[in-house]
Amino acid sequence: MVDKASLVIKNGQIYTVDKSTPLAEALAVKRDKIVYVGSNEEVEDHIGSDTKVIDAKNRLVLPGFIECHSHLIDGFVELFWINLFSANSMEEIKRLIRKYTEKHPDEHLIGGYGWNYEAVLSDQGLPKKEDLDVVRDRPVWLVDYSGHTALANSKFCELLVSSLKEEELGYTGMEKDSETGEPTGRFFECLDVWSLSSLAETFDIRQQQLEGLKYAIEKATRLGITSVHDIMVNLNDLKIHQQLRNEGALNARIYAVLYHPKRTTKEDLLKFEETRSKFSDEWIKVAAIKLFIDGIAETHTAAMVEPYCDAPSTSGSTFYTLDEFKKITARLDKMNFQMCTHACGDRGVRMILDAYEYAMKKNCSKNCRHRIEHIEVVTKEDVPRFKQLGVIASMQPLHAASDESYCKALGTERLKEAFPWNSLDKAGAVLAFGSDWQVADMNPLLGVHSAVNREDIMLDPGEAISLEKAIEGYTINAAYASFEEDIKGSIEVGKLADIIILSDNLFEIPIDKVKDAKVLLTIVGGKEVYRSDKF
Repeated sequence: MVDKASLVIKNGQIYTVDKSTPLAEALAVKRDKIVYVGSNEEVEDHIGSDTKVIDAKNRLVLPGFIECHSHLIDGFVELFWINLFSANSMEEIKRLIRKYTEKHPDEHLIGGYGWNYEAVLSDQGLPKKEDLDVVRDRPVWLVDYSGHTALANSKFCELLVSSLKEEELGYTGMEKDSETGEPTGRFFECLDVWSLSSLAETFDIRQQQLEGLKYAIEKATRLGITSVHDIMVNLNDLKIHQQLRNEGALNARIYAVLYHPKRTTKEDLLKFEETRSKFSDEWIKVAAIKLFIDGIAETHTAAMVEPYCDAPSTSGSTFYTLDEFKKITARLDKMNFQMCTHACGDRGVRMILDAYEYAMKKNCSKNCRHRIEHIEVVTKEDVPRFKQLGVIASMQPLHAASDESYCKALGTERLKEAFPWNSLDKAGAVLAFGSDWQVADMNPLLGVHSAVNREDIMLDPGEAISLEKAIEGYTINAAYASFEEDIKGSIEVGKLADIIILSDNLFEIPIDKVKDAKVLLTIVGGKEVYRSDKF
C-alpha cells in the first residue's frame, strides 16, 4: 500500500532538471521530501483524506531557485538606507540626504547605497567629506552600487577614527590626505568596515540587520528562491541567522560563506572550524570561505592582464601576492574549506586558478569545488582550466549590463569578450548563477533572461547560453556548488520538496519575454512560503 502524501501537485508541466526523466505531470510530497514524480493518473494513489492537492493548471513547475551569490545579511541597507541608484548628480544626492535626515530625526547613521560614478565624478575626482557635510551632527555613509567604494562626511570619519585602533583603520579602505594625513571621506575597497565588531556596535545596526534579514528572505521567497548562498558573513551575522530560525521565520535555506579578511588569524580559523561543526544541516550550513583577490573595473582595482584603456598607467591591483595567496589557499584547502574568491579581472582569475592548483596538488585534495566569484573577464588560455581543476564559475548574469565607466575602463575589444558564459560552458566548467544582490536585482528570472538574451549591444551575443543551461545555473549547478546536489536542485524522489510554480512556461513563450514571467507559488520543505494573489 502506497503511503499517502502530505502534498500533491498535479496537472503541471514539470521540468525536473533531472536528465533521466526531464518532464512529468505530477509529484507527491511526504513531510519535506519528494516521494513521487510522474503522471497525473498514478499520483492519485498518493492522495488521502489529509493530502493537500494543488492544481498547477498546466503551468510550469520547477525546482526552487538557488541564489548562488547574495548578501542577505545586508538586507537592512535596502530596508533602511537611502536608495541612490537613480540619482544623477551630487546635488540630487545631497537633496536626498537632507530629505531623509528631516524625516528621520532619531536615525543615528544616515546611510545610502547605489550611487554610480557618472553621477558623482567631477574634475577633482570623487567627492570628499566636506561635500557631504550637508549633515554635520550625524554620520553619513554612502556606498556605491558595487559595494566596493564609499563616501563619508566629516562626522563619520571622526567617529571611525575615535572608534577603531590604528591597525583596524588600515582595513577600512580609508583614504588619507597626502599632506595633512586627515581622512578625505573617500573609502576604496571598504569591504571590512561593517565586519569590524567595534564599528557595528558604535553605529548600532544589529537590530536593523535582523529586520533586514527577515525582509531579504521574504523578498527571496516571492522570487522563487528556496536556498541562498549568503556570501561574506561573519560569526556575529550567524547569530542573526540562527535567531531568525529560532523564531520560525527562516523560510529559505542558507549556505553561509564566512568572510576571510586579510587580518584573519589562526585563532579566527579555529573559530571557523568550530562554527562549521555547529551549522551543518539542511537549513543553515557553513562550509565555505569568502576571499578577495581584486576589486572592480570601475575604480581600476580589478587586476587585469593588460592596462586599463582609460588609465594606461595601471592594470589594477591584488589584495595578496601570488605567494601569499598560495599559502592562504593551501591552508584553507587542507582544512577542507571550500573557497569562494572574488575576481573581476582576468589577472585576478589567473592568480586564483594558480593558487587553487598549487593548494590541491600540495594537499593531494579531490572534489574541492573551489569557486571563483564574478569572472567578468578571463583570458581564453584560462577558460579550460576551470574544468581541469574542478573550479566552479560562480557568475551573475545581470552584471552583464555595461555602464559608461565600465566601458571606458575595459575598452571595446575586451568588453566584447566579457562575461564568457558560453565559452566556459563549452569548455566543461560548471556555471552556478546568482545576483550579487543588492548590486543587482535578486530576481532569478531576470538573470535567466540576461543569460539567454545577452542584450547588451557591447557584448558578444555568442556568449549567450540556452534556456536549459540557464535554469541549471540556478538549480542543479547551484546545488552542486554547495555540495548539495544529492538533496536539492532538481525534482527527484528523495530530494527536498523545494518547488516553484511560474505564471508562464519559459519553454513556450518568446525568449525575450522570459523577464516578464512571475513566480506564483513557492514551496520550501513541503510548506507554502509564498503564494501570489494571481494563483
